[in-house]
Amino acid sequence: MICTVISFTCRSSMGSAVERTDEHVREYLIYRGFTHTLKHLDNDIKADKEKGFRVQSENMNEYITVRGTFLTVLVLNLLKDV
Repeated sequence: MICTVISFTCRSSMGSAVERTDEHVREYLIYRGFTHTLKHLDNDIKADKEKGFRVQSENMNEYITVRGTFLTVLVLNLLKDV
């Protein structure tokens, strides 16, 4: 349960942080007049959204296992310190 909540929170806040950062970069490029660079950024963002965060299933299983182990050790160490 804890792993699911932490994972969901990280993904949703990371996505919004990336979007905010992209918007700040876009505003800066417009402010400085870097229209050619802005066009490339827009193309890269579009390609990235189309590609998404696709991960091969075997890598995802390994990632989930490692992350779950890390979180378990972290929680146990935090409880030990209390």
